[in-house]
Amino acid sequence: MAINISILTVVAAFAGAALGALVQFAWQVYTRHKKRNNLRRSLQAELKSMENISKYELSKINDKKGMSYLLLQTAVYENNTDSIGLLSEPEIEKVLTFYSHAMYTQNQLENAARSHDMDETDVIDDVETLKQNWSEAYDAVDRNPSFLSHLSKNVIGDN
Repeated sequence: MAINISILTVVAAFAGAALGALVQFAWQVYTRHKKRNNLRRSLQAELKSMENISKYELSKINDKKGMSYLLLQTAVYENNTDSIGLLSEPEIEKVLTFYSHAMYTQNQLENAARSHDMDETDVIDDVETLKQNWSEAYDAVDRNPSFLSHLSKNVIGDN
């Protein structure tokens, strides 16, 4: 029994496999893009909820009761630490800088509110740095490029 495979059959098989692989790859790129944008929107919403940071009155630091007034939300960040790598390098840097400093500053404010001999100057400096870090992190994730724009820059290589 002779096997007679035409060249057309072989080409069709390879074309089908290539098309299947291309569709699978495009789906993975699209899914990753969608996850990245969902993470950006979630972080942006969480950061927006902390907009009070930019309006925090430093005079409250001299008032021990007002020191722990600054409430920082970290649930989105903490629940998505394994997905932060989906963001771009500048976004990762700004987000990590803000959240690590936010947790530190919140701890400092709570300690200062309990302590009577805490140096408010350090806490004021921490809050000022936190304000700057918040602004940079919010600006970094405040973008939502289209999928086609992402595809052309990252897959096709169009700059």
